[in-house]
Amino acid sequence: MNNKPHLFYSKTERHDYFASSGGGSLSFTPKERSVHGEKLISQYYEALNIISKSQNISRDNQDEVNLLTSEKGIFLSIVSDNGTELDIKKFDNQSFELKTLKLEEDQQVLTFYTSNEKKDLFRSRIEQFIGEDTSNGNPKNLSMLNNIFLIRPSTLEDLWTDDISLLPKNSESIIKCEVWISFYNEEARNKFLTKINEKIYDYINETYISLPTVTIFKVSAKRDQIEGLIAEHPDIVELRTSSENPSVFIDMDVPSQHEFTDDFNQRIKLKINESNIFVSILDTGVNYNNPLLHKVCKASYSTSWDMNWDHYTDSILSSTNVYHGSFQAGVAAFGSNILDSLVNNQPIEITHEIESGRILPPRGTNLEEMYGAITLGTISNLIIDRPESQRVYSLAVTNKDYKCEGYPTSWSATIDNFCYENSETSSDVFIISAGNAFNVQKDYWSNARSAQVQDPAQAWNAITVGSCTKLYNITNVPNPKICSKFEDINPTTSSSHNWEWSDAPFKPEILCEGGNRIIYDDGTIDFHEDLSLLTASGKTQNNVFGSHTDTSAATAEASYIAAKVMSAYPEATSETIRGLMIHSSEWSDSIFEELNLLVQQHPQKNMLKEYKENILKVCGYGIPDLGKAINSKNNRLSLVIESSIKPFNEAEKFKLNEFNLHELPWPEQVLRELPLDSKVKMTVTLSYFIEPNPRVSKIKSKYVYRSHGLSFNLCKSGQNKEDFIDSINRSNKRGEEYTSHDTPHKWFFGSGLQKSGSIHKDYWEGTAAELSELSRIIVKPVTGWWKLNKDKERCSRTVNYSLIVTLDVDDNEVDIYSEVENKIRILTENLVPVDVKY
Repeated sequence: MNNKPHLFYSKTERHDYFASSGGGSLSFTPKERSVHGEKLISQYYEALNIISKSQNISRDNQDEVNLLTSEKGIFLSIVSDNGTELDIKKFDNQSFELKTLKLEEDQQVLTFYTSNEKKDLFRSRIEQFIGEDTSNGNPKNLSMLNNIFLIRPSTLEDLWTDDISLLPKNSESIIKCEVWISFYNEEARNKFLTKINEKIYDYINETYISLPTVTIFKVSAKRDQIEGLIAEHPDIVELRTSSENPSVFIDMDVPSQHEFTDDFNQRIKLKINESNIFVSILDTGVNYNNPLLHKVCKASYSTSWDMNWDHYTDSILSSTNVYHGSFQAGVAAFGSNILDSLVNNQPIEITHEIESGRILPPRGTNLEEMYGAITLGTISNLIIDRPESQRVYSLAVTNKDYKCEGYPTSWSATIDNFCYENSETSSDVFIISAGNAFNVQKDYWSNARSAQVQDPAQAWNAITVGSCTKLYNITNVPNPKICSKFEDINPTTSSSHNWEWSDAPFKPEILCEGGNRIIYDDGTIDFHEDLSLLTASGKTQNNVFGSHTDTSAATAEASYIAAKVMSAYPEATSETIRGLMIHSSEWSDSIFEELNLLVQQHPQKNMLKEYKENILKVCGYGIPDLGKAINSKNNRLSLVIESSIKPFNEAEKFKLNEFNLHELPWPEQVLRELPLDSKVKMTVTLSYFIEPNPRVSKIKSKYVYRSHGLSFNLCKSGQNKEDFIDSINRSNKRGEEYTSHDTPHKWFFGSGLQKSGSIHKDYWEGTAAELSELSRIIVKPVTGWWKLNKDKERCSRTVNYSLIVTLDVDDNEVDIYSEVENKIRILTENLVPVDVKY
């Protein structure tokens, strides 16, 4: 997998600051049109010939893998040239039906279907490419056809979107899979369901799942049966392996649950480093005697705010709420895929353990004004017991009865202050649940926009977690309808969309798995165990397993991810751990669909920035990718720059003091050797902590709440170092030969959306030629209450930050990592910061 560690790099130039007052297109190299066009025509006719012969030969007499055939039309697969992309839109329209798009080695493989009535259109597109021009002189259909290396018939493998090794090759083997069908209309769907009810397709389960765009069926059949099904129903779009559901274990008899758990525990391998990493669950207490948890949590790892409270509650007279802390612990310890670990026989490597800090009483509730004190006091108990440990503080308890409107409260400010002070001596991070919507509705995006993130999740220095879902599969419910789409927001997640305080950060920053909801025939939207995460029940006897959902479950998974990142980089700062989590996060296709829907609803208005902000306030920066948070690769490297800056000058009227210039050691040699139009993506994240203003009752400005701000500037194409430095300063401090560079950057969010909160992220997409000139970043200070209050002691301080820059080349064969690694090794020998004074 060529996984490599991120590259840590610390070269910094410090400069005096004289502040002023106050998506890409496909790339291709055009080919000789007649030669390329004739090749494609030849391959097209050869594919048709092979398909025709296959249809006339009995499947039993075929020596090779059977092709996908249908009397209604043809399936074709298109293979791209190495390192290029196919124009997907050209194969996803009324003429051609896109089925799957996969990456094999360094080539895209696109499979599409076209009916008999329209199949000649593909040939005509090729003929137009050979003999006709567009108005600007290019061959017609250039983007559709130029990057095609091969046209061939399709096989079952081309519709299989999971690990290909899970698809049996033996024709007699039973394939257990999901069949995803996008029916042409309701009539076609009803006819298909009738055949299932009449047992014509006796290998298809009678229950199915209705998602907004597809219907999913469970199939257990031989290969030729599935191929025959596709031949009869070419509206099948893809096949996926079947997966187990949580209810399989939750509904299992108690002895069997314990049997699975015993096997699970025998496979646990504790790999704890010297710093001892904990996920500290601040909740109702964790039952460390639960069979699933006893290897990762124990009595000595547990405390309570009130020492008279039991560490946890386990009573048949108690409500399920008392088990909430144990629900959190199961997911935080093992991740959201406990189910997979239970059913396989692989070792389970544990790199962190669970601490329990009980902040909720056995009965009743805490006084509202005590929430901050209780949280901090309980944390202090944990630190006293194990002062050298590293921690991910995990808080899924919020005040649902108080509408904070984004403004700081004593609880959120306590957490902000703890994060700021604690970051000086530890690498701990704080993760908070966004809180759940009170109601659920089918229009879950509108629901999320109207449901406010709850106190204390508005805390600037914490990572606030909303919920998304990849769950859709249900057992033993006839024909279920599922609420949220695949990789879309969870139906109960909340947002900062309607917060009154416009200067508040975007919350949540990330989304993690929180399960889904079922829609019953009467319109009722409800919980279902199969649409939840499997976890510990919190009980010592009887059931081992329980189920968990919504932003609480999402917070537990985020805590698991943070602990894994901390384990991979135990020497990294808090700013870096937090930064890597958010840096790795991306919007899913379903989230981008919502953005496109907003644009389509108001096409006449130039509102793209506002629509992106709309999505940011619901989804933050998206769904974190643990692999990307931990690993670089040959063609994707992450630079981590941990540095510090003194924002203000207390000796000169508290003016903004300095900025830091970071030279990025880009792989110039490799970039020069790439085709100039090779696609490159650069992602930048700046993470730091602010000290909150303790006078929080009347905050109306971010400048009054935050101690300071930081921002980043990327140099412009063609801009030399001197001009870049001068561009940061006001005009009367620029050199005589200063040249302005006004070309805007191609940031996705743009500078206007890079200023929220205390973590800023954006990404840029362009060509290798463009990127080779973007090799410098400046981090500069922004005003805060330290300056406005003219606080000499605080304005004399330096503050830490982590700047993370990822360079991703869209070519798996390219190695940019090695050159940058060698450059850093040379640059960091005898490295000292450079101070430049004017």
